[in-house]
Amino acid sequence: MIGRTIGNYHITAELGAGGAPSFSPNGNFLLFVSGSSGRDEVYVTTFPEPSTLWQISSNNGNFPRWSADGRTIFYTTTSELWSVDVTMGDRSLAVGTPKRLCARPTTNWSGRWPDGFDVSADGQRFLVAEAINAPNDAPPAIVTVQNWFEEFRGR
Repeated sequence: MIGRTIGNYHITAELGAGGAPSFSPNGNFLLFVSGSSGRDEVYVTTFPEPSTLWQISSNNGNFPRWSADGRTIFYTTTSELWSVDVTMGDRSLAVGTPKRLCARPTTNWSGRWPDGFDVSADGQRFLVAEAINAPNDAPPAIVTVQNWFEEFRGR
């Protein structure tokens, strides 16, 4: 509810939640990333009481987000975009098999837009960020030219 504090919930210790939290569209579930298995994976738990835990990704996962209708969860790996169909009950969740949607460029932007993708409201179009330079290219240089006016004097 807007304007009302209902309390603080600390799921980090219990579930190993590491980041990218997101409420389901119906507000009954919490989507997040945890590295408690030794690598980052995407999980869902019930909310506000984390009583059940479902693993969504199967071989690494980060930066998850719900589709607008709550029927799909999207997430990334280092170089791919994935989706998982889900069916929400009041306090239950049926999780489908992860499906690879496409390859995506690795951005390596550390914080500027780390997930590098967004999903349209209908879940049918994706915006994927791509670095202009290849990852092994040298970063753009800034060249400072002093006394440049002297170069053109007398021409």
